[in-house]
Amino acid sequence: MFVDCPGGGAHWGPSGAAGLALWAQGALLLQERSARSHQGGTWSIPGGAIEPGETARAAALRETSEEILIDLAGLVILGEVVDECPSAGCGWTYTTVVAGLPHQLAAQPLSWESEQLSWTPRESLGCTDTLPLHPGLRRALPLILRTAA
Repeated sequence: MFVDCPGGGAHWGPSGAAGLALWAQGALLLQERSARSHQGGTWSIPGGAIEPGETARAAALRETSEEILIDLAGLVILGEVVDECPSAGCGWTYTTVVAGLPHQLAAQPLSWESEQLSWTPRESLGCTDTLPLHPGLRRALPLILRTAA
């Protein structure tokens, strides 16, 4: 469910949203968002609305398991990055749970929300001409990169 933002936009999830920035061997697992999803055609991380009573970490892991098929055994949580909407009085946040796996594993989309998945090398993440990043991911990326270092 979208909630109205005092700044004129809308956010997904009345309790905020969360996603998983999954790293392995210097690459971030990205999903190309389906044209039917919000900000379709951009690349982002699996994620979605935080459900009532759910932590951001639990939401990120749940959303990942709903959107992609990947074995998360051996997952190590590295930290969290919280991006708050800059509109005065909004208070909506997106929490990125930054985590690592020892190896890049095969992953495949499980829902209509993803077109494809790609392990994207760290040095390629700034190439917005060839890799159109979701605006929220682009904004949070510097903090995500520092947390993953």
